Amino acid sequence: IYTLSLHDALPISGKCLLLEAARNLKPSNQALFFHIEILQAVEECIRAKRAANRRERYVKSLEYYLRQFIAGRENQPLARFGFKEIEQWLMGYPNASSRQGWLNRISTLFSFCVRRGYIASNPCDRIERISVDRKSPLILTPEQARQLLAICPTICKPYLTLAMFAGIRPEEILRLTWSQISLETATVNVDGKTRRRLIVPLEPIMLKLLLEHPLK
Repeated sequence: IYTLSLHDALPISGKCLLLEAARNLKPSNQALFFHIEILQAVEECIRAKRAANRRERYVKSLEYYLRQFIAGRENQPLARFGFKEIEQWLMGYPNASSRQGWLNRISTLFSFCVRRGYIASNPCDRIERISVDRKSPLILTPEQARQLLAICPTICKPYLTLAMFAGIRPEEILRLTWSQISLETATVNVDGKTRRRLIVPLEPIMLKLLLEHPLK
């Protein structure tokens, strides 16, 4: 889709040459991506993330958030989602951490659309970054750790054991299978945050608790 300004089409020395006018045609990005619906953009983004071999857990989470964001507005043109509309929508979440999480995911969608040439810029870039006050981590005393293990359901004890004694992130533990835990070598083969393989040693207390688990 092209637009031609009146000034560009003005005759040169009193003559308007057709060829010269054609050279002055300028792409109208606004006219082009105005007809791309937000649902189409979301679906293309999710397909692209899968094709790029992103973790399925990440892709499913992103899809869930984006479909929640566009709910009831699936057929709206992509270009209608400006920073003011997005900012107002985010204000529906009073918690700063929630707003930050939503903004990150929504920004992912619009960054994808910029790379595809659907929009000229990411409207989320104009939204003030959200500061989140992080609480200090709670450090359990040995007695508190014993009490927590005592009341923990049997099926959850491996998760709790690895979190408490190995320092493995919760999302990394959720990806673990028993095949990645070697009780013979007292190690855990962890898929790290950046897809690096990490070999985590098992402390004696942790090894003892895992050996006692009936579902290993």
